[in-house]
Amino acid sequence: MTKRKTGRHTIINPTQMKNLKAKWKSHNKPDADNNYVCWICKQPVSDDKMTLDHVMPVHDWPEYAFELSNLRPAHAWCNGEREFDTLKMLRGRKILKNIRIK
Repeated sequence: MTKRKTGRHTIINPTQMKNLKAKWKSHNKPDADNNYVCWICKQPVSDDKMTLDHVMPVHDWPEYAFELSNLRPAHAWCNGEREFDTLKMLRGRKILKNIRIK
């Protein structure tokens, strides 16, 4: 998969993101109501409203852009509003425990 770095951001094209979401969904099934849980607000998020958020932001860690363990379901608005604080905060919440570092 091709990544293009522009300034601070790595661009993942829409086709790559669609394929990544399909692969992620094949490994992560929704609940009985066909919802996922937003990792930011902890509320249900339907498949049509779900985006995948990179726990370790692509602009800081482009090498993990396509790592499934770096992705979490999120509402589009939660994903857009989220500010990445620090790895320490995320580790404290035990969110990073399953991310595989190569």
